[in-house]
Amino acid sequence: LGDVASDGKFLGNTIRDTLNKEWIVQDIHTIIGNEVEKLYIQFRGDGINDVTLMVLEIGGVLSDKKKFDMEDAFVNGWDVANMVGDLLLARIQSGGSSFSDVVRIADE
Repeated sequence: LGDVASDGKFLGNTIRDTLNKEWIVQDIHTIIGNEVEKLYIQFRGDGINDVTLMVLEIGGVLSDKKKFDMEDAFVNGWDVANMVGDLLLARIQSGGSSFSDVVRIADE
């Protein structure tokens, strides 16, 4: 993780593609992916540098029907937020992390 904008774009596109592959291609998947990208960039700009906090913030927004409508999706906001967490952890494990609060286990 390094360039926040490109990381956000990666997350949004990957979420969209994953949902399209797991379910069926739906416009809501693109909308969800765009929202994930926007939220990730916003929260990183707000100083959130912890995967757990990022998952909680994104999940909180996506699960709040007053803030974001996911009614047409087969998943809920927490499903998507957990996918974001998985994707971030996978990228951190691959060595490109700028998340300062994450403990990394050294390779043996």
